[in-house]
Amino acid sequence: MKLRLYSTVLAVLSIVGTMSVASGASGTPKPYAQMKTAIADADAELSVRATTTASMSGMRIVQVTDAGRSAGRQVVTLTDAGKSNTFVAELIAGSLYVKGDATMLTTYLGLSQANSNALAGQWFGIPKSSGYYAQVAQGLTVSTGMAEVTMTPSLKESSATISGVKVNVLKGMSVKTSLEPSYKETFYFSTAKKPLPVEVTQRVSSSLGKILFSDWNEKITLVAPKVTLHLN
Repeated sequence: MKLRLYSTVLAVLSIVGTMSVASGASGTPKPYAQMKTAIADADAELSVRATTTASMSGMRIVQVTDAGRSAGRQVVTLTDAGKSNTFVAELIAGSLYVKGDATMLTTYLGLSQANSNALAGQWFGIPKSSGYYAQVAQGLTVSTGMAEVTMTPSLKESSATISGVKVNVLKGMSVKTSLEPSYKETFYFSTAKKPLPVEVTQRVSSSLGKILFSDWNEKITLVAPKVTLHLN
């Protein structure tokens, strides 16, 4: 997970706890409470891999994020006309490190062409004082990633089968934040005693992004790169 999730993916493509059942309710929790339970259970896990894909106007973007409790790594690949560009972000002990080619530093991160050319292909740091820090770090941990797929209380519920496994389904709108607008969202989570997110889709106009969650609690090993440059 961003980490940025699909809400950030859409921006790129356009450029080139648990709640109890309410008193008097039946034994089945309300849809919003079901979602909050799944989000809370996910937040309690040690790590997760979130694989996000989206396509628009011949372009395809793939984000693979390994998010931990306080650290994470994300690799973003943008493919257009047979050419691929990449961007990597790592969050380690509160420090944020980034590396990418000039195209991705310009279109994905939003740097000027001059800064992108100067920083391309090498690791550099983004301090917490930088306006880019929150934009890039969002989603690099389990909790911030789950915040990106949390929905508003008005939800519709159903069920479905994904890869032969039955899942619960909630449809609604994602929560608008200072970093992200609200999107139409479908949230799939497991029917296990401890439900966890399985898949999320988010749609804006004709564009659809899909996030697959896997490898819960796998070990994430990160080593801070040596950097001499920092983005202000």
